[in-house]
Amino acid sequence: MTTTAPAREADHIQDQLCARIDDLEREKQALLDKNDRMRLEAQSHAQETRTHRATVHDIYQIVTGATGEPGNWNGAEPVRKAFGQLLKDNAEIRRQLAMMKCA
Repeated sequence: MTTTAPAREADHIQDQLCARIDDLEREKQALLDKNDRMRLEAQSHAQETRTHRATVHDIYQIVTGATGEPGNWNGAEPVRKAFGQLLKDNAEIRRQLAMMKCA
């Protein structure tokens, strides 16, 4: 049995539409997969941020000898000051040791 031209054209259009739907379904799945990967990556970054924040908080507490940090949380000034003082103390101890060796 032969099909008419309009029927063949309708079948062709239906095939094209089905192919387009398949393409869109694959694209949708790819986007959903990418969304899942990005969500997991964002969660990982958020956890890293919390860990780093806690570490910096602990460092400030240790350096300032307090339970909080009254200074600038966005800067490293308390750490710089503490490290500078350690360097001065170290230099003074070395100077005293050198004087003891000479005596």
